[in-house]
Amino acid sequence: MIKMLKNRLARLNLRKNLKYYLAGLLIVACAVTAVLVFTLGGEETAPVSGISAVSNETLKPQRVPVYLYFGNEDLTGLATEVRYIPIEEAAKSTASLATAIVNQLLLGPSDSDLKAVIPEDSALLDTVEIDGDKAIVNLNDAFVENHPGGKTLEALTIYSIVNSLTELKDIQSVVFKINGELREEYAGHFKFDNPFPRSVSLVLDGGA
Repeated sequence: MIKMLKNRLARLNLRKNLKYYLAGLLIVACAVTAVLVFTLGGEETAPVSGISAVSNETLKPQRVPVYLYFGNEDLTGLATEVRYIPIEEAAKSTASLATAIVNQLLLGPSDSDLKAVIPEDSALLDTVEIDGDKAIVNLNDAFVENHPGGKTLEALTIYSIVNSLTELKDIQSVVFKINGELREEYAGHFKFDNPFPRSVSLVLDGGA
């Protein structure tokens, strides 16, 4: 009788211990699962599409800033405006970037406080040529014929282009051609067949 009681008690203890053992395993399994979900959750929820997975920053077109010079509000000096050029255009060559800069100048300023100083209907006829540290800019007749004249405005027109291009470290001066030819005078006040180096005397906003 006593032996039977001992056997039954032993079986009860075994079942009790087994219950605790299984409960312990369940707790451990839950904890491991939670850690895995926390650790791998970013991978489980990441987009499958390679395009979707690219960050918005990566998808933004990469651009480089250029500094353009336009007339100030009362046309007494030059002020800068920052414009952005696609990096693939800027990276091609100095000539490509210089051409993009002149074309941006021809579009005029975005800032309503600034004024265009390049004559209406002016157009760049060729890619800007780089000869040593000089940029050669070939423009059409309108660049001369449509200019209203006046020494200050002539200076603003010339140095709008010169100062914008000499922001590039590879360009130290600018030579102008009209229809592929050098011209002795611009619009009555400036000798026009020599290279124009950078000048900051007209710059009003601290440009260098």
